[in-house]
Amino acid sequence: MGESDGRIRAMRRWQFWAGVGISLLFLYFALRGLQFGDVWEILEGANYWWLIPGVLIYLVGVIARAWRWHYLLRPIKSIPTTTLFPITAIGYMGNNIYPARAGEVLRALYSGIHNKHYPNTTILNERYPGHGKKMSKGCQWGRAMVEFAP
Repeated sequence: MGESDGRIRAMRRWQFWAGVGISLLFLYFALRGLQFGDVWEILEGANYWWLIPGVLIYLVGVIARAWRWHYLLRPIKSIPTTTLFPITAIGYMGNNIYPARAGEVLRALYSGIHNKHYPNTTILNERYPGHGKKMSKGCQWGRAMVEFAP
């Protein structure tokens, strides 16, 4: 048991350092032509007071989306908006960071694992309203097959 734990730790260490190396390589490619003196001048001259209304508007938007999601889930289960707000925020954070709207998958995973809510069909209805009913049925059948598979 101790030998396999050592191998797992070594593999994780190897994967970690490979990830760091790849990240540094792409960071170099992204920043290689940047004039840091010019960037510093621009940052010094920026008016950071505009961040306050920007963050407030974004916050109101996420609260409104969580509230909308609350009403989409109401026929299935009444979940308070205060519970759905962090899930929605995590999903939109994922959309800002990851490609191809992967934050929606993150939102579905977070809501299903941590809160035992299964709103995957409502996420589909919210994102693809014209095809939501067909996609919802497909997700329900897929979930049923996974849950009841031998």
